Amino acid sequence: METVWAKIKYCPFWPARIVSTPLELGKVPKNKICVLFFGTKTFGFVHQDFVCDYVQNRTKYATKGRGSDFKNAVIRMDEFILDPVKFAANGSVKPVNHTIQVKRERAPIVKTENDINNVPFETSFVQCRSKTKNKSELPYNSKNVSDLKAQIEAAKNEKEKLVEELVATKDESQTMYFNFQSSQKMIATLQSERNELKEKCMEQNKVIAQLTKEKNQAQNKIKQLMANTHVKLCEEVESSVDLGRNKEYEVEAILSHSGRKGQRRFLIRWKNYSSNHDSWENESNLNCDEILNKYLHAKGLKK
Repeated sequence: METVWAKIKYCPFWPARIVSTPLELGKVPKNKICVLFFGTKTFGFVHQDFVCDYVQNRTKYATKGRGSDFKNAVIRMDEFILDPVKFAANGSVKPVNHTIQVKRERAPIVKTENDINNVPFETSFVQCRSKTKNKSELPYNSKNVSDLKAQIEAAKNEKEKLVEELVATKDESQTMYFNFQSSQKMIATLQSERNELKEKCMEQNKVIAQLTKEKNQAQNKIKQLMANTHVKLCEEVESSVDLGRNKEYEVEAILSHSGRKGQRRFLIRWKNYSSNHDSWENESNLNCDEILNKYLHAKGLKK
């Protein structure tokens, strides 16, 4: 386990590499390990309990740190894991400082209103003289500083873009939420109207069923009345026909005749009836000898 996550008190887990302790730093404290922090190029003595494998815990700690230094440290560590030889050739594995920087833990200092310079964590530096004093070997030359500024500027631009996208997404989400609420209200209104129409239809169906029942009852009564009336009419007609057959009408006068003797027919005027009821009758149907004899005598006919 050479590449690790190392944690100093009041700081997040930081990408680091376990290295041999430089002679300038002296003896390593008990139960601690000397590590080189990526990105800051500083050494630190970290307790064994606060060191864990980098690859296995990358997903866990890579998103918890903040700031450009932390992102740069993760990038440098990934580059080192992919190609250690190329990374060492770039001079990024071991710092070549005029002074060696060491991070140490200190107890937190409570911040007061009168002293704004107090912070909960401080980084002390143990300065040791190095054999070389060449300025070109300093870790942060003008090129590195310009690159760092460019990275910071790019990070700011990316942050602004992310903020704009977040605001646009928020507005879109609010619009979608309002549309969803209006849709829910419309659905509730339509459902209530549907229920009202359903109730009205049920009531109308009940009324239609009742009217249909009454109609059927009326039709049955009409059929029954018609049947009874038909029977009565038939009986009355039959009785009247029977009465008409047996009834005798009285002759008022004989108006004319036709045919020869034995086949004569007479035009009869019936008593109490108008001329519209005059009819021709055979001589055998007449039962009025006195009127018939008078008519034959008057006409000079023989009986």
